[in-house]
Amino acid sequence: MNSKSYVGGYALSILLTLAAFGLMQWHIFTRHQTPTHGQLIAGFITLAIAQLLVQLFFFLHVNRGQNKYWNAAALGFALFIITVVVGGTLWIMQNLRHGTMQEGFLNGQVNVQNEND
Repeated sequence: MNSKSYVGGYALSILLTLAAFGLMQWHIFTRHQTPTHGQLIAGFITLAIAQLLVQLFFFLHVNRGQNKYWNAAALGFALFIITVVVGGTLWIMQNLRHGTMQEGFLNGQVNVQNEND
């Protein structure tokens, strides 16, 4: 393993992280007009996949070695775990939002009773 590979991977990782930060700052600076929310999500997903590929190839060396079967199995397991964690997080967040976002409470139509009433 040569150090140029690690330095190049590190530089790419920093650039991808700064690109995601810059994309969000641009979105905030334009008062959520440009890029649209859909474009922002697509941009983040694209940058996340690029970051994943940089980590896999430059640091985990998935493309090198004689045991490509084990690399593919490890990659498949990692993708499964990522799917479970991200999917579970989104599921839990949706259920929390559904349980706490009551229309009357948010609009101030629900009266809160005191203990003395």
